[in-house]
Amino acid sequence: MCAALIAMTWRSEPAAATQLQVALFGCAAFWFGLTSLAGFGQGRMPSLPALFHTLMAGVMIWMLAAMPAGTGMPAAGAARGAMAPISRAATPTPVLVISILLAASCAAASIPWLARAIAGMAAMHFATM
Repeated sequence: MCAALIAMTWRSEPAAATQLQVALFGCAAFWFGLTSLAGFGQGRMPSLPALFHTLMAGVMIWMLAAMPAGTGMPAAGAARGAMAPISRAATPTPVLVISILLAASCAAASIPWLARAIAGMAAMHFATM
């Protein structure tokens, strides 16, 4: 994951950086998908955190593969002058719908961790009083 995030800043060859990131996030999705199923079928449900990580790695792949094509912008690269031109092309509806659904699912997946963090902060606050 760290290597994929570092590769996001790689500007020398945008296609190679995107392919590397897609491969790394694909491996992460595969790994978390397998770990979510470890022990599944023995009376246990799939591991929910691993399924969320699989979803989020898949969303990163979607962002890298579909979003630059949907906006008509190049994946990465140096600006051509003082400011890179902004594309006036609208995002195609299917890309927009899938992106909104994936963003909503990632937001919903973060709610349990957010609630736990808020409860922990409140408990620490009351413990220091």
